[in-house]
Amino acid sequence: VLSGDIHFAYASEIRFPDATPMTSRVHQLVSSPIRNALKPPERMVMRLGTSGVGRRLARVLRWATRRPRASVSWALDRGPVFANSLGQITFAGSGAQLVMLQARPHDDRTGPQLDHAIELDLVAGAYSGPPAVTAPASDGV
Repeated sequence: VLSGDIHFAYASEIRFPDATPMTSRVHQLVSSPIRNALKPPERMVMRLGTSGVGRRLARVLRWATRRPRASVSWALDRGPVFANSLGQITFAGSGAQLVMLQARPHDDRTGPQLDHAIELDLVAGAYSGPPAVTAPASDGV
């Protein structure tokens, strides 16, 4: 699924239990082409919510409410990117590649340019290599 968000962009792959006969990969891919800039306290809360500390806090809250653990899990594999971005999926044969592009600040001399904020081979999956976030996670523009 490639969708949009008003705050940040990310890529996440759903993990199924080992006993599940799932052969397909399922990704949640979120781009933020026209986003609302977050104030520093809001950005801090978003980062906390996507961090290891946030995941541990969520587990404690789940335990406190006596809710069972979900049979599938997911986490942000790439991102968050707190900047305007354009998501693009390219299909070639049996392959699928995600690229999220982010505009680089420019002047009239250099002209507009796009950086790759997130790259991911969707067939190999999120664990196929190190995170490939190359663009700065700015909150400007």
